[in-house]
Amino acid sequence: EEVADDPALLRDQFLGWVPWFRGHRVVLIVDALNQLRGGLTPEEILSWVPPELDQTIRILFSTLEGPILERARRQGWNELSVEPLGEKERHEVARRFIGGEERYSGLRSGDIRKVTTSRRSANPLFLRTSLEELRLRNRDGVVEEKGEEYLEADSLTSLFDRILLRNESEFGVRLVSTSLRFIYASRNGLSRSELADLCGVRHERIDRLLAALDYQLILRDDLYTFFHDHLRIAVENRYVSTLQSRKAAHRRLGSYFRTLPVERRRAEEEPYAWRAAGRLDELERTLRSLPLVDYLWRSGEKYRVIEQWREVRQGKEMRIRETYEGPLREAKKADYFQTISELSFEASEYPETEEIIREGLCTVEEQRPATLSSLGMRLLLGKTHTEMDRWEEAEQVLTDLLADAREELGDRSVMVGTIIDSLATVYYSKGDFERSLEMQREGHRVLRSILGDDHFETINALANQMASHIELRQYDILEPLFSALLERCERVLGPDHRMMSTLLNNYGHTLQRQGRYEESRPYLDRSLKIVRQLYGDRHTMVANRLRSIASIDRVMGKYQEAEEKMVTAMEIDVAAHGEESPQIALNLTNLATLYSKAERYRESEECCRRVLEIRTKWFDPDHTKMHRSRLNLANTLVKQERYEEALPYLRESSLTMCRRYGPDQKWSTIWFERYLHVLEQLGREEEAEEARRAWESLATPASSS
Repeated sequence: EEVADDPALLRDQFLGWVPWFRGHRVVLIVDALNQLRGGLTPEEILSWVPPELDQTIRILFSTLEGPILERARRQGWNELSVEPLGEKERHEVARRFIGGEERYSGLRSGDIRKVTTSRRSANPLFLRTSLEELRLRNRDGVVEEKGEEYLEADSLTSLFDRILLRNESEFGVRLVSTSLRFIYASRNGLSRSELADLCGVRHERIDRLLAALDYQLILRDDLYTFFHDHLRIAVENRYVSTLQSRKAAHRRLGSYFRTLPVERRRAEEEPYAWRAAGRLDELERTLRSLPLVDYLWRSGEKYRVIEQWREVRQGKEMRIRETYEGPLREAKKADYFQTISELSFEASEYPETEEIIREGLCTVEEQRPATLSSLGMRLLLGKTHTEMDRWEEAEQVLTDLLADAREELGDRSVMVGTIIDSLATVYYSKGDFERSLEMQREGHRVLRSILGDDHFETINALANQMASHIELRQYDILEPLFSALLERCERVLGPDHRMMSTLLNNYGHTLQRQGRYEESRPYLDRSLKIVRQLYGDRHTMVANRLRSIASIDRVMGKYQEAEEKMVTAMEIDVAAHGEESPQIALNLTNLATLYSKAERYRESEECCRRVLEIRTKWFDPDHTKMHRSRLNLANTLVKQERYEEALPYLRESSLTMCRRYGPDQKWSTIWFERYLHVLEQLGREEEAEEARRAWESLATPASSS
C-alpha cells in the first residue's frame, strides 16, 4: 500500500496493518512521549495505538507525569513507575558519568559525594544535571565558591531556575531570556542561525550559550529544543509566565518567519506561530500567500491547510477562488492553479473549483509542455462535475482525458487507472450500473497488470465491482465472487484486515437485499467486530457498521434496537465531523426513515427538516441530495395528511428526479405516484393531468427524425 500523507489516514492505515504482525513477536518502543509537540493533544498523540493487541505484540511507552500519562491511565494500560535511585546506584552513576573523562579530573571528591548522598539525586535527571553543574563550575581548574547554592535546590524546577540564573550572570539576561523564550514558543525548535537572527547577536555568542546548555537542549534536524519538560517549565516560569508574554513571543516568531523564503522552516513555523498567538487575521494573511500554501499542500500538509482555512473563515463570507484570484492570474503557474483548485474542491466549493480549473487549463495551454498539471486538473474537473450531478459533462471530460492519458502515459499507468475509476463513479452515480461495472472491470485489469492479483489495490478494485453487481441484482454472480474474494483477502491480508471488514459488510448488504436478514447479520456483526478491534469504539467506521446493522433491525421491526445503534452512530460522527457536516445529514436521514416506519411522524419530520437545513449549506438547490431531502420531507408530511405543505416539495423535486433516473427506476415510480396522490387529494385535476403527460413523455421517448 502507498503510505498516506494525511496523519488521520496514516493512523487508520497503520491500525489496518497491525493484524499482519500476528504470528510474529513484535515490540514497539516509544520513548519520551511527553516531548512530542507541534500543537498535538494527548488524544492525537495516542490515537494510533490499537485498542486491542495480540499476545505476541507489545508496545512500551515512557513519559513523565502530565496530560499524556493521565490519558494513558484512562486507557487502563499496564503501568510501571521507575523507582528513585538508591545511594549505591547514585555513586555508580556518578562514577560512570565522571570516570574516564579528562574534563572531569578537576572535580573534588567531596563535591561529588555531596551530590550523590543528597536524597534529591534519587532522581536521575537531578543527579546528572548536578554533576554537569559541578563540571561547569570547575572548568579550567577554577573552583567557584558559590557552587553550594546551585546544589541545594529543593526540586528540579528550582535547580533549573538556578541554572538559568547562572547562565544569565555569564551571558547576560537579555540573551538568555530571549533565546530560550523563542525556543519555548517555537513549534519544532530553532536553528543556530535563527536564534542569532532573533536575538540580534553574532553566531559566536549563540554558539557559546548553546555549548553551556549542551546537556539541557537536544538537537533534532539541526533544530535546538528542550531536552525535557523541567527546563521548559523553568523557562515558562521565569520568562513567559503570562499569556500576554507567550503571545508576544509567538507574534515575534510569526513576523520573523514571514520574512524568510518559502521553504520548510517557514512552512513549519509561521502558520503555527500566528495560530498560537491567537492572531487569526495574521494567519489569514499567511494563507493568502499563494507560494506558501502551494508549498504546504505539496509537502503533505493538506489536512493542516484545510483545517486552518476552516478556522479563519468562521463567521466570514470567504471563498477560495476570490481569495486567490488575483495572485493566480499574476503568477500564471499551472502548479498553483492545480493546488488551489484541489483546495477549493476539498472545501466543497464546486462551481468555484470549475472556474479555477478552466483558468488553470488556459494557463497550461500557454505553457506547454505541462502534461501532468493538465491531466490532474482535467481529472479534478470531471470529479467536480460528478459532485455537481452534471454527469454528461463529467463523462465527456473523463472520456476525453482517458484517451489523452493513454496517449501520453500508456495503458500501464496509475493515472489511467484513477481516471477509469472516476468514470465508473460517474456511471454509478447516474444509475448506469452496467457501464459502471464495465469501467470497474477495465480499471481492475489495469491495476492487475501493474500490481498483480494479491496487491491491496487490486483486491480493492474487485471489491468496488461488487457494488455494481449488487445494484444489478446479479446475486448468482455475487455468491461465488464474494466467496473467492473473501478467501483471497484472508490469505493475503489476514482475517482481521480492514478490507476484510469491508467485504463482510458488503456481503451482508447483498444478503439483506435478497431479504435474507438472518443470514446477513453474522457477516455484519463480524465486520463490526473487526473495525472495533482495529480502531476502538468511537471510530467513524464503527458508526458505518452500526448503521448497517440498524437497517436490518429496522426491517425486522426491532425499532428500539435500531434507534440505539443509529443514535450511537450519530454521536460518533458528530464528534468526528461536527454537527453541520453532510455525514450528519446521512445519519438524520436514516433516523427519519426509522421514525417513519415506527409511525413517529413528528420526529421523522424534525429529522427531515434538519437534513434539508444542513444540505442547503453544502449543495446547490438542484443537487440530487437536495431533491432527495425535499422528497423525504414531503413523504413524512403526506403520512400526516398535510398535503398543502407537502405539495411545494413534491412539485419542485419529484419530476426532476424522475427525469434524472428514468421511468424504469423503482423510486421514480414511487415519487411520481406520491406527487399524483397529493394533487388528487387537493383536487388539482389540471396539474395532475399535466404531471401524467410529463410522466408519459418520460416513458415514451420521442423517435429520432
